[in-house]
Amino acid sequence: MAKIYTGPEKAAILLMSLGEETAALVLGNLDEREIQSIGNYMSALGDVDTSTMDMVKKEFYDLVASGGGGLGIGGVDYLKNALMQA
Repeated sequence: MAKIYTGPEKAAILLMSLGEETAALVLGNLDEREIQSIGNYMSALGDVDTSTMDMVKKEFYDLVASGGGGLGIGGVDYLKNALMQA
């Protein structure tokens, strides 16, 4: 049975799947408390398999593509390009 991840765990998984440079750019937009919190989730998760990372990235993309993620139409194109480069 697949583990069910919380929202903060999914955020940590998404950041880990983006790679260090891209994750650093994202983290640079967070305040210290948010960075510490997401870092705690990353540490607690440990190693995450690629199928889980793929599932989280797809869920995030689907959310943004449906308009539920707070990004406009241009944001969807940006997200698609960013994820393809990651």
